[in-house]
Amino acid sequence: MSVESIVLLGPGRQWAKSKRFVMPFMLITPVPLPSASYDWHKMKGMIDHLTLMVRDMGRSVDFYTRALAPLGYVAKAHHEPTIGFGVADDGLHSDFYLTPAGSDACSPLTHIAFRASDASVVDAFYREAIAAGGRGNGVPGPRDYHPGYYSAFVLDPDGINVEAVVDWSGLRA
Repeated sequence: MSVESIVLLGPGRQWAKSKRFVMPFMLITPVPLPSASYDWHKMKGMIDHLTLMVRDMGRSVDFYTRALAPLGYVAKAHHEPTIGFGVADDGLHSDFYLTPAGSDACSPLTHIAFRASDASVVDAFYREAIAAGGRGNGVPGPRDYHPGYYSAFVLDPDGINVEAVVDWSGLRA
């Protein structure tokens, strides 16, 4: 890792800049960045976790507990009042969190897609999500986005469009 450059924008605010991206940092010390030769495509994913602000925690925790079970997700992190979901393994990492929105505010997120291992898992996600009170927003099936894309959509208790997807377009035969 190397520092490509740092541009000071104001008191305590810096932008770390490399040939590949520009990202804001609220730091005063230099930020180490990946060197230009770093292969970004070898990473499994770029998002570590996300949090939805929800109106009714009990209802949302029940919905996601049931809807994500076929995908191998369980409630793992309990940072009251926030609940984190992650892959059912021995690790502590959660990558999907729910937290109370407070008043009438709700997450501005409009869509989230979870990877599924195959079409039967997408089908099970849809069944469980509907049984948990979700509203159908696209029955399981192939989509014409590109060949190999199979998904299902449901609206969660806050109206967020949740998808389970198998996308084989990037796989080589």
